[in-house]
Amino acid sequence: MSALLLLIYTGSRISEILTLRWGYVTSHHLELQGSKTGSRRIPLPREAYDILMELPRQPGNPCIKLSASDSGPRNDLKKSRRRIRKSAGLDDVRIYTPN
Repeated sequence: MSALLLLIYTGSRISEILTLRWGYVTSHHLELQGSKTGSRRIPLPREAYDILMELPRQPGNPCIKLSASDSGPRNDLKKSRRRIRKSAGLDDVRIYTPN
């Protein structure tokens, strides 16, 4: 759920959210390195910042853990998106990913 809310609040690409690192986060923006269009700065609304600050940190791990699983980082959000769309009755709605 955290990943989906971050997508909504930041307008970031799915891959950018799933590969976030703590070093990219400031109190006002995300400093993304090597995204599809190169490095970019994304404004970080207070709601998104608060979500990030509530996530657990693992000592020595620079990656932001968006998954409840310990088996590794998330590589997509298909199951979450499908479940949310179904419960909202919005089966034909997609997350827009800019090119």
